[in-house]
Amino acid sequence: MNLYYLAESYRTLGPRAPELTAKELSGGGKKKAAKNKAKRTLEEQDAELMKTPAGQEAWKANQEKAEQLYLRALDLNRFNLRAHRGLGMLYEKSREQKEG
Repeated sequence: MNLYYLAESYRTLGPRAPELTAKELSGGGKKKAAKNKAKRTLEEQDAELMKTPAGQEAWKANQEKAEQLYLRALDLNRFNLRAHRGLGMLYEKSREQKEG
């Protein structure tokens, strides 16, 4: 189950980096994030990030890591329905990104 939850965390990161930068941790960065959160939904923020090279790179890295973790979870227990579901959601999102 631990591998499944770790895979889920990478999948839900989407185009966001796993760690915040020093700029994002600064006072100005926190204010900007709060304003951004109040103005737009998470889906809108993700769509905007996906338009940037950094967002696309982060999405690819997070997708690959999540896929590896889901597959490891399934190696340990091929009947792990949550891992199958998460992997399916990951592949669906990947297909949408390629078509979009």
